[in-house]
Amino acid sequence: MKPAAKTRATAVVLALLAWVTGCDAPPATPFHKVDGAWRYRDTPIPGADAASFAALSDRYAKDRAHVWYADSYRDGREYFAVRHDRVRAIAGADPASFRPLARDYWRDAAAVYYEGARLAVRDVATFEPLDDGFARDRVSGYYQQQEIAGSDGATFAVVGAHYARDAARVYYAELATDGGGKGPQVRAAALPGAQPGTFRTLEPGYAQDAAQAWYRDRPLTRDVATFAVLPFDYARTTTAVWYRGERVAGADPATFRTLPSPADDADAVDANARYQQGRRVSPPAR
Repeated sequence: MKPAAKTRATAVVLALLAWVTGCDAPPATPFHKVDGAWRYRDTPIPGADAASFAALSDRYAKDRAHVWYADSYRDGREYFAVRHDRVRAIAGADPASFRPLARDYWRDAAAVYYEGARLAVRDVATFEPLDDGFARDRVSGYYQQQEIAGSDGATFAVVGAHYARDAARVYYAELATDGGGKGPQVRAAALPGAQPGTFRTLEPGYAQDAAQAWYRDRPLTRDVATFAVLPFDYARTTTAVWYRGERVAGADPATFRTLPSPADDADAVDANARYQQGRRVSPPAR
């Protein structure tokens, strides 16, 4: 085949592929129009104004009078096999000023929203999402959409996972469960005596400042000069060993070490015993 004919043939094949692919391709967004009416996947959006309707993301859309939030859920009673789609208008949201912030937050002139829910924030105009689930405005700091009591938003900053600080305090925050029927709840508290200027995070769960070491929100020791975090959630000083913030009873700090290749029966050893997840399990191997 001559070069010119080969080029024309290639162009025809590519055009056919593009046409076929285009016919089979899903919509660019789950919001789409069917017979002049807007839907979220297969779910109609009642009251949507077709002429002014616009998809803002895979979850949000608006028209001249409404802002909608759409999502999907699965029911354990159906063995999570069936996807259910739902769309709801966000009460009070202003379409004209509705816009995205970072990390799935949105705002309009009067409020901040997350997953379609209006949040209680102190100052909408200065609200700013931060890393690791934190946020701030000029008045206060927040964790997982909840205000951190007593925090100063003007100086609020993230230190690391679960930790933040302002000019006066250091905070530990987490989603905690009470073991009952309630879902995770935000728990946030200032660390008594923590120094914002020298506070830093170490390996997961551990942190220290110039005067004290911590596990989560629990003070461990003031011997920060010899405090060291070890692999597998251990830490030690010259006088103590901890596993996930709990003292390892009987462990010898001078000889305690984690194993380079932990086995099912042990992940650490000292001169007197082997340990698994902070528990003494056997004498050391000889």
